[in-house]
Amino acid sequence: MQILSLFKKENTPFGYAQFFNLFLSLYILSFGIENLIDISLFGNRVLVPEFIFLCLAFVFFSNKKNWSSLLSFNKLDLWILGYWISVLIGFLYSQKTNALGELVGNTYLVSLYFLLSKHFENHKLNINALLNTFVVSGVLASSIAIVGYIFKFPSFIYLHENYYFLGDITRLYGLMRGPIIFADYLSVVFLLGLGLLLFKKKKDKLLLIFLLIITLSIILSFSKSGLILAVAVVFLFQLRFKDKINPLFYFLLKSFSVIITVAYLFFSHFFIFQQTSELGQELASNKHSSCESINIPRTNLMLIPLPYSHTKRSAIIGFKRNFPFGVGGNELTNFNHQLYEQGVFNCDLSMAPHSTFFGALGELGIFGFISCSMIFFLVFSQIKKLKSINPKFYIIGMTIFLFIILQSMTTDMMNFRYLWILFFVVSFFGKNRN
Repeated sequence: MQILSLFKKENTPFGYAQFFNLFLSLYILSFGIENLIDISLFGNRVLVPEFIFLCLAFVFFSNKKNWSSLLSFNKLDLWILGYWISVLIGFLYSQKTNALGELVGNTYLVSLYFLLSKHFENHKLNINALLNTFVVSGVLASSIAIVGYIFKFPSFIYLHENYYFLGDITRLYGLMRGPIIFADYLSVVFLLGLGLLLFKKKKDKLLLIFLLIITLSIILSFSKSGLILAVAVVFLFQLRFKDKINPLFYFLLKSFSVIITVAYLFFSHFFIFQQTSELGQELASNKHSSCESINIPRTNLMLIPLPYSHTKRSAIIGFKRNFPFGVGGNELTNFNHQLYEQGVFNCDLSMAPHSTFFGALGELGIFGFISCSMIFFLVFSQIKKLKSINPKFYIIGMTIFLFIILQSMTTDMMNFRYLWILFFVVSFFGKNRN
């Protein structure tokens, strides 16, 4: 499988382009094995990819031709800068250590975006090769993880006790930071690979095998990402074969997607039980819920809020109490604990926002929420423009955008390295669509 064209000759000094592509490939390949070396610096924020990024940055700044374009920006660039400024303001307002860590982390991710954008303003990019590198990264992560699962390596698996209705289960995450991060990344990689496969004129057995290995890993992670992945896959097939699908079957596929999406969004935030249910009463009083239940009027049913609904409530409270700047980056965990001590919540669920937009609102305030929303709006608008120019990447882009938006309801996607590379890819298409 072709990955980045590492040694394509260009008129650049000292093989600059070759070295840049080499380190970019290694950087992406390291995503799936980020915990290969137990570094544990700055709260597990500095891992293998960060060291490779330093090499990538060094190569970038060694070429003085890149310096002249550092101060040229498009709309997406400006809103990304705006998001970074909101993180900076959040730190200055809160003066908390966690907010400082969030500022450093976001500075790194924004730098990644601009480093790629400015480099490829002056050098050619093979998009297919870039996406294939992600697929290779995913199959590398999956293969290592499955081997660890088979041999029960403790650092590759997580024994999740009393996991809702499944009891005690063993969840796979390999050399990444956890099952959720593992499954989210592999789901995006799977959609990239499947999109490329559906547009190939010849059968690619190797890519198909890669996708099967990745699928197995996602299943063994027992992550909610699998449901959203199923919706995204159906959406991908709808876009790719819209003219070839029977209208009735197309309607059924669309209905399936809507039902699964609504069910996912509801049941990731609430459960419904009969008021006399022993299981419901037990769930309402343990760590897997918010330690409360709400009786539904005129019925024998009760609604049990789950942690994801709990964190969204705390984000709204945090925004109101700290208007307009929010509680500060990465500070909602501590704010949740404060609400518990104040008696606002019954459980001490000190956890991150687990929502991209609610997290931005609660932690970064109104400016952070607006800038985050505008980033996604501009990304959507740019992908939409590809429909008549490049149908292949329009379909792949829309599918991944759908997955990321749905995942953003229960995950803070802005902390993922791959998302900022995808932002760059969209920006690249915007600058080079002609």
